[in-house]
Amino acid sequence: MSTIAIYCVTLLFLHTLPVHADEAMDYYNQGLKGSMTRKKIAFFTKALQLDPKLAAAYEQRGLLYYFQGKYDKVI
Repeated sequence: MSTIAIYCVTLLFLHTLPVHADEAMDYYNQGLKGSMTRKKIAFFTKALQLDPKLAAAYEQRGLLYYFQGKYDKVI
């Protein structure tokens, strides 16, 4: 019985992972389309909270910080 419960919990957990990845990409895309730097940074930051492996969001956010002269936040 416990094997079935573990299997069900694992399936539920795995089912939620792609949702966060899709949501992260939505925030990333909004950041690309935005025109205000603060909002763009907020979108990229939210995308990274949802998917810390989204390298493109780190790159875009780093570039925005760089152009603002906030070099300590670039990395």
